[in-house]
Amino acid sequence: MAKPKSIKDLLKNSQSEILQNISKSAKYVKHDFQDLGYRIALKLNDLSHRSLYMRLSKTIPEPTLTKALSFALDYPLKYGNNRAKIFMWKLKEIRSLEREEDEQIVLVNEKDEEIGTKRRAEIKANDIYRVSSLWIINEKDQILLAKRSMKKDSAPGKWGPAVAGTNAFGETYLTNIIKEAKEEIGLVIKNPQLLSKRLIKTEKRTYFTQKFLVITKKEIETFKIKLDEVSEIKWFSKERLIELKKDNPTMFIPGFNENLENLLKEIFKDQDSRISLI
Repeated sequence: MAKPKSIKDLLKNSQSEILQNISKSAKYVKHDFQDLGYRIALKLNDLSHRSLYMRLSKTIPEPTLTKALSFALDYPLKYGNNRAKIFMWKLKEIRSLEREEDEQIVLVNEKDEEIGTKRRAEIKANDIYRVSSLWIINEKDQILLAKRSMKKDSAPGKWGPAVAGTNAFGETYLTNIIKEAKEEIGLVIKNPQLLSKRLIKTEKRTYFTQKFLVITKKEIETFKIKLDEVSEIKWFSKERLIELKKDNPTMFIPGFNENLENLLKEIFKDQDSRISLI
C-alpha cells in the first residue's frame, strides 16, 4: 500500500495534481463553489477557515482565486510561513488591479470635448483621455513630488506631481483630483487653484493634463501615502529640480523636463499675493 502523501508533499505537486487529489465527497461540500473553497483551504493548510474560502469562491471568479493561490504556494517560506495570509493579501491586490482595468475612462477629442468612454485596459495610443495633476508647494518654495509605484503600468518608478489621476466616467478634472489627493497621499482639499492645461503625446499615450496647485504648511511626515500608487514623496527646491533635469532627466515622467521651466514660472507666479490653502 502506497504511503499517504503529507501536506508538505502535496505542496510540491502542481496545482492541477492537487486539485485531482481532493475528493468532492467531503460532508460540507454540496456545490462547486464549496468544493473550490475547500480545495483552497486544504492547499493552504487552513481547513479551520474553509467556510471563508467557500464564501470567496461563491463571489470571486476562479481564475482570480487561482492567481492568488499560485502566488501563495510559490512564495518563499523565508519571507513568511503563513500562506493563508499571503493568499488573502495577494487576492486583495489582484482584485484591485482587475477593478482598475475594468474602470471606464473618459475619452475626448483634440478640443477636450467628451466623445465616449473605454475600459482602461483597452485604451490605445491614439485615444485621448484626461489626467488631473496636483502640484504642492510649501512656504520654503519647495515642490512636493511623488515617485510612482513600480506597480503602475504608466511611468513606473518615475517622479512627477504630488498627485495625479486619470478621469473616469462621471468625473471632472476637479472631482478627480480631490478624490486622488485623499486616496494617494491622505490630503483633503476643496478648492485648489486652477492652473494651465496641456495636451501630452508620448509613444504609448495621449492625454490632456489639467494642473492644480495648493500651498501647504504640512510636514512631509504627516502625509499618508498609498503604496500601490506612490512609493515615495519628497520636497525639492527649484534649483535642485533644474539640476536633476540636466543630470538625471530619465528619473521624471514623460513631459516633465520639457515643461519644467514653464511649470516653475506658473507655480510661483504672483506668489506674494497667495495665502496657504491647506
